[in-house]
Amino acid sequence: MRRFGLFLVLATFISASLLNWGHFKPLASDGDVPTGSGSRHVPTLHEGYAAVAKDYPGFAGVYVDGDELIILFRGDPSASVDQVQGSVAERLGDQSLRELRPAYRQVRYDFVQLSEWYSSMFSESTLIPGLVSAGIDEINGTVVLGVTDVSAAESIAVQQAKKHGVPADALSLVRRARPSWHAACVVEPPSGTLSDCYRPIVGGIEVRASDPITGGPLEHGKCTLGFIAVKLNLTRGFVTNAHCTKTPGIVDGIGTPFGQQYASEYAGRETQDPAFFQGGAGDPYCTDPSALCRYSDAAFITKSSDVTDQLGRIAWAQQGSTTWNGTSKFQITGTAGIVSGQTLRLVGITSGNASGTVLQAPNNCVTIYHGFYSGAHHWLVCQAVLGLTTADGDSGSPVFALGQNGAVTLKGIAWGGSPGVTFVSAIGGVTRWTDLGPLYVCVTSC
Repeated sequence: MRRFGLFLVLATFISASLLNWGHFKPLASDGDVPTGSGSRHVPTLHEGYAAVAKDYPGFAGVYVDGDELIILFRGDPSASVDQVQGSVAERLGDQSLRELRPAYRQVRYDFVQLSEWYSSMFSESTLIPGLVSAGIDEINGTVVLGVTDVSAAESIAVQQAKKHGVPADALSLVRRARPSWHAACVVEPPSGTLSDCYRPIVGGIEVRASDPITGGPLEHGKCTLGFIAVKLNLTRGFVTNAHCTKTPGIVDGIGTPFGQQYASEYAGRETQDPAFFQGGAGDPYCTDPSALCRYSDAAFITKSSDVTDQLGRIAWAQQGSTTWNGTSKFQITGTAGIVSGQTLRLVGITSGNASGTVLQAPNNCVTIYHGFYSGAHHWLVCQAVLGLTTADGDSGSPVFALGQNGAVTLKGIAWGGSPGVTFVSAIGGVTRWTDLGPLYVCVTSC
């Protein structure tokens, strides 16, 4: 997953350093048409927050603390805690939040105000030396800028804050190292693991990309298949990280080809890798005209008709291991947004079946630097930070919440990180109109 590298997160917690970057018949429906009226849209965290704040002025955010849902509010709420909890669950698309015990916590600033300050500060991001991340800490009421050198950036950041009317107590600078991608170069895989050849293909197993021009291996081409997906036009394929292709944000030539286990074992070809959009054109979280942004590190790979798949399945590797029997699978039964404090799981070809907790603000829905390539600075908006160490090869890993009897709720895909930290593009960003758009991803309609 070495593309984990070019990005930095903003997190109060990570104050030290961050990141370092012959077929057989499928059990479930290869070729079956997904049922239902279409894939359900999952909003990004900040889209959901904005909707709740419109319903309940003063709302600032939420996080999970054990069996409690802590609801942050500026001033006295105008509604009962149960009403706000219901709105949060509905607006964030996660009904499991209704099962938690709600409680209010007072904060200095509400989400609307912090969001406005964030937008104004990011509008001139290139003026702040070493900026690698920008986000909102709704708990402590600050806009947090992650920089490689605090002393070098502080005076300019303070000047920018004054210029944009951001109070001194609402600005925080933290030292952040640049993230690294977690793709890997090609090496021979061990036997009996997620790196073996499998048919039908499912989420969590190895894929390898080749240069669409030369046919040779790509530097960041060894990755994890995120999940099988079907587009609204019924094109069938899978999702993995865009940085696993030749160039993120563009379909090079006829598209980057992917193999499963070996690059020569052709499984599909990149057909959708949307361009990054220009900052300052109306998006409230990408306000710098010199920035190029997207909401996910994701590309759609149209599957070869010769390769079988199982929609809604993820390899159920042994806990804490890459060992997999080839038959046990998690079943995706729903999709939902990511909330701070939730315990999530991923399956990657290097880290295996592993779990971690979504870090508190400002480590959720944070804008992270994705790198300088194709002659421009690229950023990923509204990324989540998972308290989990992942490694090269884990790029594209499916991230999900574990339910009963192997049922899971898909939350997104991992793309990079550093010791103790993994970055995740939420499913709401992956399926956003700026990115891949609506997808069928579940065993049945969801």
